[in-house]
Amino acid sequence: MQTCDAIRGILDAFAPGFSPDDPQSAGPTMCQIGIMTYDRSIQFYNLAKGLDQPQMMVVGDIEDPFVPLQNGFLVNPTANREIILQLLDQIPIIFKDSKINESAMGSAATAASIALVNIQFSPHY
Repeated sequence: MQTCDAIRGILDAFAPGFSPDDPQSAGPTMCQIGIMTYDRSIQFYNLAKGLDQPQMMVVGDIEDPFVPLQNGFLVNPTANREIILQLLDQIPIIFKDSKINESAMGSAATAASIALVNIQFSPHY
């Protein structure tokens, strides 16, 4: 829950009115955001603009992790703000009753690295 609140705060830096020429405004003008969660598997979220709600994709093979999305995982935080906020509201609900003690953190870090290596940056996502 605290992590989701922190991400919400970061998104505020990308609110309309942000200007790279204004030293009082915060955050870069061109960036992308992707959200993953993990327990014994890795969950990726499709945050593509135009979806009614975020879509969770689960990667259960933590020995050979991969990124199951070509588009929609890394998105522009301003253009996709509403669906990102919707996911941040859902994550604490989805995992509130989780009793899983196993952690695929190493595999999640590997998958995140794969996503960053394969990024094709476009500020118009």
